[in-house]
Amino acid sequence: MKTLFRRTAAVAVVAALGLMPVSAADNQIIINGTVGTVSVVGFQDVSAETTDGLFVGATLDLGTAAPGADFTTLTKDIYVLTNNSAGVAITLTDAAASNGDLQGPGANIPVVYSLMGAAYTLGVQKTLTTTPKDGTTTVGTFVANPDPAAADQTPGTYTVTLNVAVTAL
Repeated sequence: MKTLFRRTAAVAVVAALGLMPVSAADNQIIINGTVGTVSVVGFQDVSAETTDGLFVGATLDLGTAAPGADFTTLTKDIYVLTNNSAGVAITLTDAAASNGDLQGPGANIPVVYSLMGAAYTLGVQKTLTTTPKDGTTTVGTFVANPDPAAADQTPGTYTVTLNVAVTAL
């Protein structure tokens, strides 16, 4: 009877703690814990972030271009935090479905993108790393290179919004 009471008490303690399974052997306590996946990407150190699937947003300025002149080409370092041993990928899409062109009061201004040193087509998943990273060092670059403003380009602000999907591989 004493042994039955001990076994019942041990099962009750494990069950009360919310641990599964509740079928621990005599003289055992089973303790489980789970480490979640984290995959974060950004243009600065992302080591303090904890939200899985996060791209730390950024507003990038091309500067002002005179009609017929070039905008500044943007080059940003990419930082990745992941504990996933298979790595992380991102997919960029144009929120306005304008092929990534700058939109404004006049004709769209085309932009050529590259990721990790290679030309990038919007909507295609691109692997950034295939190993865990701590978020403090760069893994590559993002480049946005707009065409020059046309000589007769309507003045005003031109913008494109890119959505970023971060995927643990």
